[in-house]
Amino acid sequence: MKFLKRLFSKRNKAGFTLIEVVISVGLMGVLLVSMTLFITPVLKAASENKKDNRATILAETLESYIDRNTKYAEYFAVFTGVAINGAQRTVDLQNMYQSEALQKFRTFMNDNSTKYQVRCISINWQMDQRTNQAKYMLNLNKVADGTGGGYTISKVNPVFDDCFYEALYPTINIEQVISKTTALPAAALKISVDIFSDAEMNNYSTRGEGYVSLLNVELNASKNPNERMFFNEVRTPSSDELTDTYIFYITRNTF
Repeated sequence: MKFLKRLFSKRNKAGFTLIEVVISVGLMGVLLVSMTLFITPVLKAASENKKDNRATILAETLESYIDRNTKYAEYFAVFTGVAINGAQRTVDLQNMYQSEALQKFRTFMNDNSTKYQVRCISINWQMDQRTNQAKYMLNLNKVADGTGGGYTISKVNPVFDDCFYEALYPTINIEQVISKTTALPAAALKISVDIFSDAEMNNYSTRGEGYVSLLNVELNASKNPNERMFFNEVRTPSSDELTDTYIFYITRNTF
């Protein structure tokens, strides 16, 4: 320290010697390297915290959106295990459209068509146009009349812009809640959202978990909510297979 003080307090006309300049540069280099070694982990931790926060927001938003839009459904049907690749997709969708659940939707709508409307939320494996990478995304689907007393999906619209999923890869799992106090299934769903930070879904970031209590289904179905709630696994997928999930529900018109 005394050397540096003496070095920078020189007032002679000769200025600094070459040795002094070399020593000064070397000391400054050591200081810069030390600062870099200290700052780099801090910046990395801040970046990881930011991504974790975004992952938490994404998980909570996806769960909250499904909860908010389906809570007051009159009829409710979930289809899981719907194939998304190859010829199997057509078969799976056809089975879904002609299912007993959607036929009951049709019966209800025929009697109450002016008061209610059919809606559908889907969780689809699709391409993120910004990054050209595939991932699960939440979509709204326009429901059209189908054959065999059911419905079909005529248009798919994303709920959120692609940038909302940037560098994050969600999976959404929906399970029917079974009451512990009765043999009958309760009119409730458990929604689990896992967020990963890589396309291979190896680097786990966070989990969001919530429950949807279908208040009108429980109320209108009296002691057996399964009369208005249908949880259908189209088929059992293999562990590494990608599948879509479709949530059909009937809600009151808001206009």
